[in-house]
Amino acid sequence: MGLVSLSQHEYNTAYRLKWDYWLYTVFNCATTPEVHAVCNLLHLPWEPMQQVIQYRVSAEALMDEASWQSGPLSPVAAAFQAAWPTWAPTTSWWRG
Repeated sequence: MGLVSLSQHEYNTAYRLKWDYWLYTVFNCATTPEVHAVCNLLHLPWEPMQQVIQYRVSAEALMDEASWQSGPLSPVAAAFQAAWPTWAPTTSWWRG
C-alpha cells in the first residue's frame, strides 16, 4: 500500500475541527474493499511535502488508528452500509 495525502486546506480543516473531522479511506478496491475511518488524525506522523502543499501518512498508520478507535455506527457509515448491504465493516469503529 502507498501513502495517503491531504491538501493544505484539508490538513488545516482537520486541525481546526479535530474530533469533528473524519477521513474515510478505502483500500483493496479491486479485490475486497476495506473502509477505514479516522478522526482527530493530526497525531499521525504526517510529513509536509513541497513547502507544506500536502501532508501524507502511511496506509498502515491509518488502518491501525481506524482499528483503535471505536464508537457507535456513524451517520456516514450507516448510509454507506444502507447503500451497500453486502459490505461488512472491517474495523471496530463502526460499532460501539
